[in-house]
Amino acid sequence: MSQQIFKEVRLLLWPWCLMTIAGLAPLIKFFLADKKSDWPEGIAVLGFFGGAAVLTALSFRHALRTCPPEATHRRKIWSEKMAVLMVGIIGAAFIACVAQTFFGIIVWSEISVNAIEPVLWLVIIVCSTGFWTLVARSVVGGILLTGIAQFALYLLLVLFATAINHMSPPSPDVPRLSHDPEIHSALSWFVAGFGLSYAAILLWLGRRRFVTMELRSDAT
Repeated sequence: MSQQIFKEVRLLLWPWCLMTIAGLAPLIKFFLADKKSDWPEGIAVLGFFGGAAVLTALSFRHALRTCPPEATHRRKIWSEKMAVLMVGIIGAAFIACVAQTFFGIIVWSEISVNAIEPVLWLVIIVCSTGFWTLVARSVVGGILLTGIAQFALYLLLVLFATAINHMSPPSPDVPRLSHDPEIHSALSWFVAGFGLSYAAILLWLGRRRFVTMELRSDAT
């Protein structure tokens, strides 16, 4: 393990532990009187996906002070940062998923059906937060810009689905056009492609900004 990777692991260790613990929050249900309570899932979603954003923001905020001026070294550091982030987040997701499956909270046969949306969301967070952190030059600013951008994307998708529904006259006996199985499937693929395209563009922009950015000592 290179010195840079070791520093990166040490920097992100405690946030990663908190993120992993948040992913295990649904196990609290076994100690609750109301087994159907859904607030543990809320903690898990907020803590795990928020933790992914915090991990990425911390990693790239730290680079604002320690990144060397040479572009070649910066490309290597960027690759190492992304590798550490991917291994850490995949590891946290694996631990949370296996633990919840073992205790019966997640049904194994339903994982392949329900995994697309959270995986897509996780990819978008990791690929975009680095860029927004470098733009804002702060952890809080990067997370806020990431959230605002994703909310804007969500509104665009809602408007798109609403426009599709308006293409068919409303009827109480007929489901909305976007709920038609074939159209819903096509819409899901469109959303996935749209999200992955956004993630890929922000990942490329983040790498480019990381390589060419000017360092400042007032990063907070």
